[in-house]
Formats: sequence, C-alpha cells, structure tokens
Amino acid sequence: MARRAEHILGHLDGIVDDIRSATTDPPLRIGCFHGLADTVLPLIDSQRNGRTITQAVDHGLTLIDWVAEGMLDAAIVSVAGQRRLPADVTGHDIGRDEMVVLIPDGAPHPTTGRLPLSGLSLPTSTYDLRDHDLTARVVALGGTPRLGATVTGTIRMARLAGEPAIIPRSSAVAERLPGDRITRLPFTWSVRLSMITRPEPDGALLRLAQMLTSRLELTSRSG
Repeated sequence: MARRAEHILGHLDGIVDDIRSATTDPPLRIGCFHGLADTVLPLIDSQRNGRTITQAVDHGLTLIDWVAEGMLDAAIVSVAGQRRLPADVTGHDIGRDEMVVLIPDGAPHPTTGRLPLSGLSLPTSTYDLRDHDLTARVVALGGTPRLGATVTGTIRMARLAGEPAIIPRSSAVAERLPGDRITRLPFTWSVRLSMITRPEPDGALLRLAQMLTSRLELTSRSG
C-alpha cells in the first residue's frame, strides 16, 4: 500500500507541474534584421516580465516569411512598405527612424549653402532597400558616400577614417561616444520600421511595439 501510495502521489506532483505549465504564457518568438538587432532585441528582452522570449536574427524578407509560416510570432523589419506582405500576416507601423549625420570627435562637419556636403567623404548605411537613392541625394549635395555593409561597420569606418557617417538616428544614439555630435542631414530622409505579426497577435507584442517607438525615439508613425 505504501509503494502504491508513493506511486500515486508522484503522479499527482506531475499533474500540478503540468497545470502550472499550461496556465503560464507561452514563449514569444521574435526576430529582427541584422542592422538593428543589437539595439532592439535587448530592449525587448528587458520587457519580458518573467515570460520566455526567444530571439532570431536574419534578413527582413526572410523574417516576414518565418512569421507567415508560424516559426516566429513577430519580426521587426524595415522593408514592409517596399514589398507585398503575405496574406496571412499584418504590419504594425512602429515609427520612422530619421537618417542623421554622426560626427566623431575631430571629424569635419557639413556646412551650409547649396553644397553643404562638398568635399566630405561619408560612410553611409541605411536599413531599407533605398540605399542607392540615398547616396544619389548625398552626391547631389557634393558629398562622396561610401556604402558600408552594416550600420555598425559603417560607424567603425567613420571612426577609423575620422569622417562623418550617415546612419539611422537610433543607431547613432546607441553608439554615440563622448565628443561625438549628431546633426540633421541637409535633406529629410527616414526609414520606416514595422512589426510583422499574424492577423491576431498576442497583446504583449503590441505593447512591445509601443515601447520600441518610445525607446528608439522614433518620429510619428503616420509622419
């Protein structure tokens, strides 16, 4: 009787654990593209509130497909407005990340006038698919853009060469060192950031989107 009772009680302990597991929130699987992952994913992790969050990093179009296939619950991307989304996902506009000039300590500054970028070599990187349109604007204002493969690498290029860099503001703020300056471009240019989810997302994902708008200091979603 004692052995049987011990066996039954052991099963009861397992049932309690199963019930507790079933009543907790399921893990959230969230991805981000390479250029912003080092900034966005730690922010998301800081808001987990005891909930498990798994991370993925890949190209934006791949992340969108993973959400459509159910491999991810959400993805932060910058190409949602430049590609047709699959029918079984939806995009939530997080905001616009303004392109700025990060000027390392001692690097030359843009000037004023008709050609404010004249004579400047500018490591340049953006998150979306309009990099050639952006560099054409820089050339038109007298600058010589040098495209970097990643935003982080572009910042490194600028520091090593003592040159100003054209990058998204969120990255400029995250990577700013003492003595750096951040100034506006002579023209308006921004990157639209979106959260891609299934049509009826977990409410926690929408709260994370609102948090990113604030913490990344993005401009108006409709702007």
